[in-house]
Amino acid sequence: MPKFSCNLGFFFNSVPLLQRLEKAGAAGFCAVELAFDQYEHDPQIVANACAQHGLHVELINTPKGNWEEGERGLAAIPGKEEEFWAAFTQAVTYAKALSCPKIHVMSGVVPAAVSADACHSVLVSNLQRAVKVAHKEGLMLTLEPISTIPGYYMSTLQRAQRAIEDVDSPVLKYQFDVYHAQRTQGNLAQTLRDNKDILGHIQVAGVPGRHEPDGANEVNFPFLFRVMDDVYDGFVGCEYTPTDAANPDLSWQPAPTST
Repeated sequence: MPKFSCNLGFFFNSVPLLQRLEKAGAAGFCAVELAFDQYEHDPQIVANACAQHGLHVELINTPKGNWEEGERGLAAIPGKEEEFWAAFTQAVTYAKALSCPKIHVMSGVVPAAVSADACHSVLVSNLQRAVKVAHKEGLMLTLEPISTIPGYYMSTLQRAQRAIEDVDSPVLKYQFDVYHAQRTQGNLAQTLRDNKDILGHIQVAGVPGRHEPDGANEVNFPFLFRVMDDVYDGFVGCEYTPTDAANPDLSWQPAPTST
């Protein structure tokens, strides 16, 4: 069965990041995903806290840009190429300091009157530059179709596939999120199988509530976890809001398969 990491953008987020790391370790996780809060700290401070609590950092996001002005990443936004490169460079610095192997590249919200083709062109150009750095540093870059941000460019599997094909780099991969994939297309098991060659990361959440991936939602998770085992051997990120935020119930996690 999959091994699970704790997404600290969703878990324990009533307390600051360094306390979240402590809580994740105490809850029994050995790996975490970090969204944006790490950039508010010196990377070595975060790295030291992870080591103190026995945590491996599996994935971080690129910086979000100016959140108050509606930015949700910069990689596909015409006219923001310099800002993207600064953000990406910062993400690489943090990934290296945290010994984190994966960076999720946030594409951003499409500006008014800008075409999808223009965004794709900018995204590919930015990624062609970024994968050279990622390859040199031993990092994987991922693209995640997201269904919950209005106007977000990377909103479909097809856009991720197109970008990955056009960039044509072994370090650029598809990030499969059960919650977003079920909302936008369904057919989860076949999507995993069809895209196993470009699959770089998986995240889970129950649908429709985005809570625990247990029996109280529309996805057959025991079956889907077996499919994940067939096509993927990395950490699966728990990117959901626990029903009990203070004391998350992890009893839904399947027992490890004996060998």
